[in-house]
Amino acid sequence: MKKIRTLTYHYPTNNGAVLQAYSLVEFFKKTIKNSDIKIIDYKSPKIQFYELCKILVPHKNNLFFGLKRYIKFKKFINENLPLEKTGSFFETYDSLTQKIIDEKPDLIVVGSDNVWRISNDRISLKIPNIYWLSEKISSKKVAYAVSAFGSKEEIIKKNKSILKKKLDSFNLVGARDQFTLNLLNQLGSDKNTRLIKIPDPTFIYKFKKTNIRERLISKGIDLKKPILGILLHHKEELSKKIRNYFKHRGYQIIALSMYNPYADLNLGADLNPFEWADTFKYFDFCITERFHGTIFCLKSKIPFISIEPVGKTPLQKSKLFDLLADFNMQDKYENAENKNFDVEEFLNKCEKIILGWDKKDKSKVERGLIKMKRKSYHFIKKVRELII
Repeated sequence: MKKIRTLTYHYPTNNGAVLQAYSLVEFFKKTIKNSDIKIIDYKSPKIQFYELCKILVPHKNNLFFGLKRYIKFKKFINENLPLEKTGSFFETYDSLTQKIIDEKPDLIVVGSDNVWRISNDRISLKIPNIYWLSEKISSKKVAYAVSAFGSKEEIIKKNKSILKKKLDSFNLVGARDQFTLNLLNQLGSDKNTRLIKIPDPTFIYKFKKTNIRERLISKGIDLKKPILGILLHHKEELSKKIRNYFKHRGYQIIALSMYNPYADLNLGADLNPFEWADTFKYFDFCITERFHGTIFCLKSKIPFISIEPVGKTPLQKSKLFDLLADFNMQDKYENAENKNFDVEEFLNKCEKIILGWDKKDKSKVERGLIKMKRKSYHFIKKVRELII
């Protein structure tokens, strides 16, 4: 039996982060038979502190939104992810590296998610950190759909020799976006480390049977009337105009993930990740600024538009734009902080997407999903060849 261990961001109160961790483990179970696969339950104290701070963010109409959401996620993670406890909350880079060396897994997989971000902000980890893995670890190493989104070029240059050395120790590297792939290629490699762009593991997530339909009805949602889903941080003017526009057209508005006071119903603290994913299929349209929100719009084959969450991000560094480019759907991207952004034009664009969805866009999505699945299986085949 092959021992496989993964290291990723599996613990934030973020549906996409949890589902990518779950999906990756399930994919390995399916494709590498008789394997002992677990997620190393390492939690960065820095990121944990940030997560706890989010609990304290007050919401006018729901003071305990953050706390309820945290408890919901903690319960789900403990019940649904195969965790291997490290034994210490304040695990250091050196101590965790030694534990991995002592355990001698056949394969250690880093990713998916933004685990290779190199920055100096409040949630980024300093170099070296465990997600880049020490070259002292002799196990086969794979990076699966890792992302360096949000990295600072000056910090990359400062740590180039260290990062290059660590990159050389990986047997196979799959980057989630073109920005990350370009960054890794710029680091260079003395060895023939294979660098490939591959999809996020949630593209091979299989929807779970949930009672979300009954939950929506019990909360007053009429499934015979159109529903707008929003995954949007509270942008006052934009949120208000979105509400007015869609309410005038008879839509009910449901907010997923982030709390938004202009929604009729906020479900961010009430749904576990399985239920969250299952809710998208009930939307007649979705406005999202979340990467995984966009993925689940695609997987649910519903009309949508994606808004850049970090307004000053140029297109060549945007993970959202990169994702949409893979589907040839760049027209579904907007940046609300662009100088020429106009809310009325944005809302008219939403209407055009809704009206034209079945005529052209749905077939693009279907072709793109097939491509994502094919790439995922192609990569896992290369992984399997490393250890079998």
